[in-house]
Amino acid sequence: MTVVPEMKVVVVGAGYAGMLAARSGLTVDGDGRTAVDASLRCVDDERLFAIGDCAAVPGARFACALAGPQAVRAVDNLRRLLAGRTPAPYTPRYIARAVTLGRGGAVAQFTRRDDSLRRSHLAGRGGVVLKELASRGGKFGAGTGIGG
Repeated sequence: MTVVPEMKVVVVGAGYAGMLAARSGLTVDGDGRTAVDASLRCVDDERLFAIGDCAAVPGARFACALAGPQAVRAVDNLRRLLAGRTPAPYTPRYIARAVTLGRGGAVAQFTRRDDSLRRSHLAGRGGVVLKELASRGGKFGAGTGIGG
């Protein structure tokens, strides 16, 4: 086990993350998300990582299913830094865009890995299942994204 002196972890929900980042002097985008580089480190202080809804990740859209894979990449990058290695970039990979339509309803349109839309989609119960998988996708697709 590696012990890192003075290491701190701050966990903030999306509703407060932008306010905290802005108050601390970190660069935020127009939506209040912390600006990060490709390795998920804050552009103002490379000792800090930001992931999930509070991070403005280059090339990634705002999506709940990305937080888990981003967390895995951030932890891996922290390990890399502790070992004296260069952090690796996070590359988002997508399978669909989904919208919940109330209890028991959802629509999902499949995408290519680069998030460009395909013609196929799921609606009704199939859309709900895909949306649920996406919402819980951090455990399912950690590290490389689903199918990576």
